[in-house]
Amino acid sequence: MFVRDFIHVDRPFDSVAPRFVGNDLPLEDLVVSAMSDATASLGPENESPSADGLSCTRGALRSRGEAIVVPLRCVSDNRPVGPSHLEGELEVVPVGGRTELGFEASYQRSSDDQKRLRQTRRVTELGVRSFLQSLGRVLET
Repeated sequence: MFVRDFIHVDRPFDSVAPRFVGNDLPLEDLVVSAMSDATASLGPENESPSADGLSCTRGALRSRGEAIVVPLRCVSDNRPVGPSHLEGELEVVPVGGRTELGFEASYQRSSDDQKRLRQTRRVTELGVRSFLQSLGRVLET
């Protein structure tokens, strides 16, 4: 399955881009928190303070034209709903005097249960949106 979302940050690209060099931005923590909150939003039976073993890693920063691209990979076999494997790219792009944060990813859930698949889609979409919004807030400070 595939998910794609984007937001705009009211900061110029020239001030946002340098923050992605190195590991100063807590991207992995923001993804884990966003996905955990999205899972919990489905109800108390899905809540877990331990984030259900979800781990996230980032790949090497690279450029694509004017954009910065950060690969992200998340894995968890223990979550009740949500993706068991999500692999995508965060793209940071200048748009006028602002910056666009876009995220595209493919994801999997090892289940044939249609209800679980619908929940996984919902959690993934909510989690990606929440991640982008959280990152945007960090970048606007």
